[in-house]
Amino acid sequence: MSSREDLVSVAVFTPQGKYVVGTPGQTMRLNTQLESQSWFTTAKRTSEISYSAPHIQNLFKGRYTWVVSISKLIQYRENGELRTGVLLLDFNFRTIDQLSKQVKLGKRGYAYILDPLGNIVYHPQQQLIYAGLKYENVEPVLEYAYRSYLDESTGEKRFITVRTLAQTGWKIVGVAYYDEIVTTKRDLNQFLAWFLGVVLVCVIAVSVFLSWLIASPIRKLERTVKQVAEGSEYAD
Repeated sequence: MSSREDLVSVAVFTPQGKYVVGTPGQTMRLNTQLESQSWFTTAKRTSEISYSAPHIQNLFKGRYTWVVSISKLIQYRENGELRTGVLLLDFNFRTIDQLSKQVKLGKRGYAYILDPLGNIVYHPQQQLIYAGLKYENVEPVLEYAYRSYLDESTGEKRFITVRTLAQTGWKIVGVAYYDEIVTTKRDLNQFLAWFLGVVLVCVIAVSVFLSWLIASPIRKLERTVKQVAEGSEYAD
């Protein structure tokens, strides 16, 4: 616990939902309905590590932290006897939130995270999503692990990029608005045209200077030869 600031709690439960041990040592709340929580039921169904969607952890008294729960079916010993239990690790969702907010894709672009079932783990406008005031077309996202495509389901052209985390199955979805991409591309083309024009002028100027620099001694030699020739004529 002391090695990671984002680790909220660690606990072990029996398959029947009885609290075995945990840290920090806290009293469990009554009526938590632990047996029906997704992280618990998923861990009992598979031997793999499972990751929950963000939720309020309400197991322990006095703590209501927004977390992502990681759980796994494990073997442990109690009074020398080998038993089966469910290991729970709660990570503070604030860490994911802070990292995701750092992603900037243009002025309006953003990134969001989906779990393998299509539930939104993180979205910068999550409250609008829950209220039905914002829509994300997640069906095409779920079809591919790695893909980039153009989406017009919201009435605007948006460039969607999908990448999947193999460890969790979560999908990181980048959303960039097409008009900003076009504007950026146009600005880039204008800059390149201006830059190439300046370079071309500089190249021509340097070429002219070098030509003059090379030709100057030749012209001087030519004048000297003429003077020598004229002097020979006068001598005759």
